[in-house]
Amino acid sequence: MENLNYTLKELLFESRRKDIIEKYRDRLTDTLNAEPTPINGMMEDDFDKVVEYIESELPHPKYLEFVLDSLCCGGYGADPETVLPLIQNFHKLAERNLIKNKDIYSKEYATPQDSQYHPYVDLSNLADAVNKAKELEKEKETEKQIKSQRDVIYDGDRWTVIVPKSHLASCKYGAGTKWCTTTKDNDSYFKKYTSQGILFYILDKNDIPTLQSQGIVTDNRMYKMALNWEYILKTDGNISKFFPTNMYNNRTCKLYDIKDNEIHTSNVLPLLPLDMIQSITDYYESVIEGRNKKIKEEENRVKYLLNDFQQRLVDAGVVKMFMDKLEKDLPKEQVVKLNGGLGDFETDVNTHTFWFTLRDYTSNEMEVSEDTEAIYSGFILGIQDYTAREQFLDLNLTDENGEEIDSDEVLMGKDGFGEVFGSSFIRDARSGFVSWEQWLKYLSTKKDEFFNVNPNIIVNFLYKKVINFIRDNSWRREWRGENSGKTYFESINGEVYWVPANCSSTYVFKYPLKEGTTSSNFIEYIKENPGSTSKQFYWDVYQKDYFPGLNSALTPSLRDAGIVKTKKGRRGELKYYLGPNYRKWTQGRVHRYRLQCIPMKWKTR
Repeated sequence: MENLNYTLKELLFESRRKDIIEKYRDRLTDTLNAEPTPINGMMEDDFDKVVEYIESELPHPKYLEFVLDSLCCGGYGADPETVLPLIQNFHKLAERNLIKNKDIYSKEYATPQDSQYHPYVDLSNLADAVNKAKELEKEKETEKQIKSQRDVIYDGDRWTVIVPKSHLASCKYGAGTKWCTTTKDNDSYFKKYTSQGILFYILDKNDIPTLQSQGIVTDNRMYKMALNWEYILKTDGNISKFFPTNMYNNRTCKLYDIKDNEIHTSNVLPLLPLDMIQSITDYYESVIEGRNKKIKEEENRVKYLLNDFQQRLVDAGVVKMFMDKLEKDLPKEQVVKLNGGLGDFETDVNTHTFWFTLRDYTSNEMEVSEDTEAIYSGFILGIQDYTAREQFLDLNLTDENGEEIDSDEVLMGKDGFGEVFGSSFIRDARSGFVSWEQWLKYLSTKKDEFFNVNPNIIVNFLYKKVINFIRDNSWRREWRGENSGKTYFESINGEVYWVPANCSSTYVFKYPLKEGTTSSNFIEYIKENPGSTSKQFYWDVYQKDYFPGLNSALTPSLRDAGIVKTKKGRRGELKYYLGPNYRKWTQGRVHRYRLQCIPMKWKTR
C-alpha cells in the first residue's frame, strides 16, 4: 500500500511538472530569444536545457514554477545568477526555522503589478526575508559561541555566577559596566587578569532592569560585580606548583562594582549565599588542581623527550667518545699542567662516570698541603633519575669526599642550546623569558634538528666545560705576588702566569717586545726613571699631555703581570717602578694565562 501511494505521488508530481513546463515554454522561450540570458556559464536559448539546469540546482522541485515565473517575467533580480542562490538560501534557512513563512507562493512574496496589464517579478521581499534570517542565524551562532566560552558555576534564585573564558564572553556578560576586561577591540586587560587568576562575574537577576537590554545602566552599582581571584606560582628547586590565595586578602582577591570601583571582599562576600561562595571556592580550587596537573603532564612530556634524546646520544657512542677525548687531550691542557698536572685518572663508560686528580690542589674549601690532590669526578647523560626540570645532559664535579664543587647546567638553557645547535636553532626563543612549556613546544617543532645533532659537537661541548671548570676553580687558590692582587701566581716549576683584571685587555707582553711600541718605551722609561708617572712618561717621550683614558689598559696590565709595580705619591699620583716579575719576564717566564681574565663569578667573591 505504501509503495502504491508513493507511485501515485510520483505520477501526480510528474503530471504537474509537465503542466508547469508547458505553461512557461512559450513565454520563457520568447524571453530567451529576445534577450539571451547567460545560464550555467553560457548563452542559452534552448528552453529544455534551461529547465534541466534549473532542476539540477533546486533544493526541492516545488520551487520550479517560482523560478520559471521569475525568469520569464523579468523585474528586479530576475536572472538565474540571482534567483537560484536566493532560492537555495531560502530553503536552507526555512528548514532551520529561521524563516517563519516557508510558503514561497504566499502573498508575502507575491508578484506585484507594474500596471494593470504588466505583472513583474520583484524578489526584494524574498531577499529581505533571507537577509533577516541570515542576521538571526549569525546572532544565534554568536550566542552559541559565547555560551561555549563561559562556565556557569552557580545559578540560584537571585544570583548567577559566570566565569568568562574568552574576551567575547567577558564583553557579553560584563555589558553595562566600566570594567577594563570588557573593553571592545582590546583584549589585553582580559588576558592580563585571566593569566594571573580567575574572573568571576556575579550577576543579580532581581536587580537587572529591562532597560539594561537597551544599553541603559541601572542605578544599582552592584547588580553586577567582578571578582578577580589570583593564584600564585611557587618554584622550590626544580618543582613548580600553583597555590591558592585567601579570598579575603584584598591584594590577591579584588571585587569591583559596575563603575569599576574596588570593594572590600570582607564587606560584601559574607552577605552573599554560602552555597554560592562555596561554588566559587570549589571552582577556584579545581582550576588550580587542573593547572598543577597540566604542569605535571608537561614535566613528564619534557622528561620523555629529553630522556629519548639522552638515549640516542648514548646509542651514538657519545659517552665513549667523551671518555676517549678526556684520556687523550686532558693531560696536554695548559690549565691542567698549571695546576700540577694529572695524578690518577679513571673512566667508566658503563656508569658514565670519570674522575681524576690534580697534584696541586686548587680549592680553598680544604686545608692545602703539598701532597693534597684535587679530585674531580663527573657524571653525564642521565644515569641517575632526573626530574624534567633538571638538566638532562649534566656535568657534576665533586671532590674526594663526594662533596659537590660545582654543578653546571651543560645543556638546557638558551645559551647551552645555542652553543650546541647553533644560534639559528634558538632564533625564535632568543629574547625574553622562555617557560618550560614553551621550550617543550619549541623543541617538539625542532625534533629532526634536535635529534640529529652531530655527536662530536656534544663531546667537544662537554670537554670544554671540564676545562673551563678547572680554570675557574683555580682562582680559589691564594695567588702569590707582592702586589698582584691575585692577578698572577708562580707555579711549582717557577713559571709566572698572569691575567688582567680588565677583561678588555688584549696584552700578552711576550718577551722581547717589538722595539718602538708604547709598551716597550714605557718599560724602558721606568727602568731608567723609577718613580715616574704616566704624565711624565708621555711628555718626556712623546711631548704630549697625558689625559685619563689614554692607553687605559696598558699600565694596569703591566702591573697585573708584575712587570711593573706602583706606589702612591703625596698627592695620590701613581708612581711606577720595575715589578717583582720583571727579571723573569726578560727570561721569557711570564705568560698570559690562557688569554683569560679573572672569571666574573670570582670577582664578586
